[in-house]
Amino acid sequence: MLSNSETANNPEIRTKYPLLSMAMLSAATAQIRNMASNGGNLLQRTRCPYFFETSMPCNKRKPGSGCGALNGMNSNHAIFGYSEHCIATNPSDMCVALAAIGATVEVHKPDGDSRMIEFDDFHRLPGNQPEKDTTLIKGELITAIHLPKPEFSDCYYYLKIRERSSYAYALISVAAGLEVKDGVITKAGLAMGGVAHKPWKLTKAEEFLSGKKPTLSNFEAVAELAMDGAKPFEANKYKVEMGEKAIVRALTQAYERKV
Repeated sequence: MLSNSETANNPEIRTKYPLLSMAMLSAATAQIRNMASNGGNLLQRTRCPYFFETSMPCNKRKPGSGCGALNGMNSNHAIFGYSEHCIATNPSDMCVALAAIGATVEVHKPDGDSRMIEFDDFHRLPGNQPEKDTTLIKGELITAIHLPKPEFSDCYYYLKIRERSSYAYALISVAAGLEVKDGVITKAGLAMGGVAHKPWKLTKAEEFLSGKKPTLSNFEAVAELAMDGAKPFEANKYKVEMGEKAIVRALTQAYERKV
């Protein structure tokens, strides 16, 4: 499987799937992208500090031990889809873009057959088994990532808000793609990172934008819709307002590429 750098810089990817390329080039450093495979990126684990600190409880690392972040330091943790067992977030930039464009993952099963997994079904929410990040079954091997027909090649933007400009994971990220015809949005692809245990596909927001004009008021309305249902902790309340503003900015930047 290709490295992140090979994929992001591939001329066909840059031309037909520039949103994916942009997201991948925002990740880590050039040296790490040269070594990281696309399959490895799909399977990378959380960067929650409690996952790495072995003296602290973590249900993802040691099931049944508890979630240290729940009542601890959780300023960069989930505001959607978490459970009492885990509030960690998925760290991948590539996966946010793949969620927005609607990719599928092909896996090879131990019996020799293969199956296709819709991208939004590939990663799991924590539920009561946060140690399981994906829906892969034991023995399955990722063999390919399939991209849909090219879309969003004119109107796209990946916005990554982080604490420093390089080698930092997203506090909030937004992958935004638009198809616009005769001044009307015919299709939208939207997903967020830094807000949930998996890349957070904004399906209702996508549906809201379809048939609407690409105006600031519509972008603000869809941002409010997208953040509806967020359940932040005291330390990460900032993510709600930041998320709304990030969605508006990403959509605006995406549309401005066309005009």
